Amino acid sequence: MLKNLYLIRHGESEYNAKKIIQGHIDTFLTPRGIFQARLAGEQLKRYNIQKIYTSDLRRAYQTATIIGDILGIEPIIDERIREMHF
Repeated sequence: MLKNLYLIRHGESEYNAKKIIQGHIDTFLTPRGIFQARLAGEQLKRYNIQKIYTSDLRRAYQTATIIGDILGIEPIIDERIREMHF
């Protein structure tokens, strides 16, 4: 059976808005980032998404939770998929 993998970047974070590289620094989504996550969730409705994996970083988890709420899926946290720390 063929499976698809969709990679979604987190919505805009506070540090993104300030143009600060964040690595493992934990920041929240901005209102724009929340909107972006909702938009992504709405777009993903047309696919048969069965699982959502997210890193444990707040911005990624917030994004995954917003998308998961729209799709009716509880995100699975896995710190191994954190972005690189600079």
